[in-house]
Amino acid sequence: MSKDKINDLFRKIIASLVSIETISHNEEIKKEANNYLNDLVHQYYDYVQKSTLTPEYFKNKVDDIDNFSYKCIDERKDDLMRLAEDLQHGILELQKLITKEKDK
Repeated sequence: MSKDKINDLFRKIIASLVSIETISHNEEIKKEANNYLNDLVHQYYDYVQKSTLTPEYFKNKVDDIDNFSYKCIDERKDDLMRLAEDLQHGILELQKLITKEKDK
């Protein structure tokens, strides 16, 4: 069950980042979304192939992505704000699940 949930959260996060990159008119946000997107796609494929993740990696990324989400929210565009909230929720849930899996 948690493997499916982890896969779903990765997909939600990746979809949010693709959408943010697509709809934002702010070049800085587009570039940052693309950087996170490339990194998370790589992490997703590693997880699919090896079924392992490093909680420490995500601990650092969660803060960065959370800060990025607030930059998106500061743009004050409804679609971008909703996507940023989805991104925040998804990355926090992913971190919790990864930590829980490691503790098993």
